[in-house]
Amino acid sequence: MKNMQKKKIYKCEFNMIHKDILEQIEDSESLDKKVETAVNGLEGYAKKCHQDILTTLLREMAEAETEGNIQHAFVDSQLNRIVKISNVDMKKKQLKNLYENFKEEKVNSHGTEQNKQIDKWLVDNVEKVVKKTTTDSNVNVKYIFHFYDTTETIESEEHHYSYPTLSKEIYKQFSVRTADPSEKSNDAWGDWIEEFIEHREKVDEFTGTRTQVIEELQERIDGSDVYTDIELAYNRRRIHYDDEEDAYNVPSRLITSICDEFGITPEALSSEMKQKGIVSSGGCSTKKQVGDRSPRFWVIPSNFANPNIVSEEDEQFDTSRYEGDNHV
Repeated sequence: MKNMQKKKIYKCEFNMIHKDILEQIEDSESLDKKVETAVNGLEGYAKKCHQDILTTLLREMAEAETEGNIQHAFVDSQLNRIVKISNVDMKKKQLKNLYENFKEEKVNSHGTEQNKQIDKWLVDNVEKVVKKTTTDSNVNVKYIFHFYDTTETIESEEHHYSYPTLSKEIYKQFSVRTADPSEKSNDAWGDWIEEFIEHREKVDEFTGTRTQVIEELQERIDGSDVYTDIELAYNRRRIHYDDEEDAYNVPSRLITSICDEFGITPEALSSEMKQKGIVSSGGCSTKKQVGDRSPRFWVIPSNFANPNIVSEEDEQFDTSRYEGDNHV
C-alpha cells in the first residue's frame, strides 16, 4: 500500500515537473531561453518526457523561422546540439524530418490567400524599382522596391536574386507569406527578376566622392599653366608636362591636398582612376629626378585635361639655378 502511494506521489510530481518544463519553453520570451530550457530538460529527465519537450521546442523554432525571426542555420545548429545529448535516442535525419513537418504545418496554417507565388505577388504589388547608383566604382548598386498604396519599401543589393531571401523580406515588411515562384532554378529566377526590374526601373545616380575628386583634379589641371621644365615646375609648385611620355607629372603634395579636402585617401583616388581607365593598372605615384632631389609625382595621361603648356622658349628662366652645385 505504501509503495502504491509513493508511486502516485512520484507520478504526480513527475507530471508537474513535466508540465512546468513545457510551460517554460512556451512562455520564454527569447528563443535562446526556450532552447536552454529544452536542452536542460532533455539532459535531466526520463525519455518519456523527451517527445513532448522536442515537439514543443521544434514547433517554437518552426514558427520563428516561418515568421523570418531566425535563420535556418540557427535551427540546424540546435538540431546538431540536441542529437549529441546522450539521453536523446533520435538521429539527425529523424529530427530534421520532424522539424520540417512542423514548419510545413506553420506555413499552411496561414491559408492559401497568403501563399501566392512570389513572382505573381511582386507583379501585383510592386509599383517601381529605384536603382540607386553612383559614379564611384566602390559603392554597390542598391535596388529599392516601392509598392502600391504604401510608403514601405524593401532595399536590396543582391538578395533579390534569392527568392527565399526576398520572400522573408516581404514577410518582415508586410507580414505576407509567399510561395515558391513558377521557375525555381537560380538561373531562371535570376533572369525573371532582372526582366521584372528592367520594366519598372528608375535610375537615381549621384556623383560619388571619388568622382568629385577626379573632377576637381581635372579642373585644377585645366586652369593651370604646366611647364615643360620639371625643375622649374617643381620649384614653382606647378605641374610638369613630359613631352616624351605625353603625360602630366602632378606633384603628390597637390594630390594629397585635394584628397584631404574631400576626406578620401590618395589610395582610394588611385583605385578609382584605374577603375575608370584614366591611368594604367600600375601605380599612379612614381619618383622623378629633380636636380638632386627625387620627389613623387602622379603620372596622368595628357588626354585627362587641357591646360596651357608653357615651353622653355616661352619662359624667362632664372639661370642662377643652374650655377654651382645646382647644375643638372
